[in-house]
Amino acid sequence: MTIYITQGLRKSARQTPNKIATIFAGVQQNFTVLQQRVASFANALQTQGLKPGDRVSIIALNSASYMEVMLGTYWAGGVISPLNTRWKLTDFIYALNNSATSILVLDQQFAYLAPELKQACPTIHTIICDTLVPEQSNYLHYESLIGRHSPVADAERKGDELAMILYTSGTTGYPKGVMLSHQNLISIAIGQQAIGCGTQGDRYLHVAPMFHMADIQLMLNHMLNGGTHVILPNFTPADTLASIVTDKVTDILMVPSMIHMLVNHPDVEQYDLSQLQTIFYGAAPITQKALELAMNKLSNCQFIQGYGMSETGLLSMLPAKYHTVEGLALNKLKSAGRATALIELKIVDANGQEVAAYEVGEIAAKGPAIMQGYWQAPEQTAKVLYDGWLHTEDAAYMDEEGFIFIVDRLKDMIVTGGENVYSSEVENALAQHPSVAMCAVIGIPDEKWGETIHAAIVLRPDNSTTIEELVTHCKQLISDYKCPRSIDFVLDLPLSAAGKIMKNELRKNRVNADG
Repeated sequence: MTIYITQGLRKSARQTPNKIATIFAGVQQNFTVLQQRVASFANALQTQGLKPGDRVSIIALNSASYMEVMLGTYWAGGVISPLNTRWKLTDFIYALNNSATSILVLDQQFAYLAPELKQACPTIHTIICDTLVPEQSNYLHYESLIGRHSPVADAERKGDELAMILYTSGTTGYPKGVMLSHQNLISIAIGQQAIGCGTQGDRYLHVAPMFHMADIQLMLNHMLNGGTHVILPNFTPADTLASIVTDKVTDILMVPSMIHMLVNHPDVEQYDLSQLQTIFYGAAPITQKALELAMNKLSNCQFIQGYGMSETGLLSMLPAKYHTVEGLALNKLKSAGRATALIELKIVDANGQEVAAYEVGEIAAKGPAIMQGYWQAPEQTAKVLYDGWLHTEDAAYMDEEGFIFIVDRLKDMIVTGGENVYSSEVENALAQHPSVAMCAVIGIPDEKWGETIHAAIVLRPDNSTTIEELVTHCKQLISDYKCPRSIDFVLDLPLSAAGKIMKNELRKNRVNADG
């Protein structure tokens, strides 16, 4: 199969050479310039000894250069490995050594890591920084490299050839390297497009981290569409609102915590967001109350939900037509949608047998977008990839029309007194209290019950409530045994770089507090 990631860029450079390709920090460049820079960077990589299949890692905030590094690595025939900017030094060292990275790219924010990473990672022979460095440092300057290298021909690695090693968050032990081929990544984008859930307008705003699968998928999707990429280094509500207006953004991807911060920004009403057409959301659960608030405040936008993981890209999507009064009446708004065009989904029990409609089990997935496996980890691969299916460790049920309703991560399920409690159900109940802005529910060890239910809650500004009031509120919505037995009021919740609530940190903090 002759699918390769750089096809979208090459097509746009031919068909719309003068169209704006990227907007970053006030600088615009067209597709002709973008392709020239990508091809020149590819030459620089090859000059530095990059061979087909060699790994290039990048630690950086979002930027136009980030996209160039990714595309330039593909163009040169290499394998890109975007690393999580929120990691500790030990995680960076592990991933760089695990992937045997040859060339490391750092932006100005992370250039300080260069000496330690070079010393700790013997396979790295070249470090490229986007900031000027002293000559004696032996680090190369990104812009200087592009300036002194002419464009080279696209290597056109394709199909099942490895394109990316995308490391998981590493919340339990060291991160795992997800191996994704050119076919995997393009299939993810095509599957989204085929069900009408691709980017709808011409300007997509990158505020989610560019190392995260959710943004990588939308980047590829929008590149296939020949659209303009507007890029912010990271998410802040004020900068995002300003960019939507100034850069005439039509499409944006946000995780639920970002949506919450955006629609509750005190100045949100002062911005004309009428040009914004589509909000993609996913990567973490969202309460129905928060979603309805966002839909009311941004009523001109259509909302599209996606569910997936690093190992698969998007597995299912809930199109805009279900984010309506009619969709709510059909009871589909609580779902994660149906399988994308090239994905097959089923719900299985602990023995891998498919269960009946509405019965909770584990989501299993099959299709050309599914990862090749974990890099140099055959035992871990075998635990999730078997019988031709990837087993997600996400608990859900499927209705008679194939809509997926996710109830929890299996590892986040709380077992109290022999009863299974899904944290998402408790969170949805808590979120309906008018004083609750954000919440997260975990299980904490208990000698009598095995685990008890604990909630961490961020209150809305100028609001107050009590533990007793919240528990009484929950008892009106869910069974008594599912209600929190303890509650902490906190100023904020620990979030990953991708905006997900880090429940492992909540568990750690709670253990430390108790003992």
